[in-house]
Amino acid sequence: MTNAIRALLRLATLWNIPIASNESTADLLVSSPCFQAYERHAPGWENGN
Repeated sequence: MTNAIRALLRLATLWNIPIASNESTADLLVSSPCFQAYERHAPGWENGN
């Protein structure tokens, strides 16, 4: 595994981002009701949070 892929996987884990490593997992993520109802909350870096 290359360092770039390893770094992306670490970031996804840190920020709790779902990763699909095969077609079945991608289908599950996209069709999941939990995925449809997700609202992204970006951290407020400009406010020091």
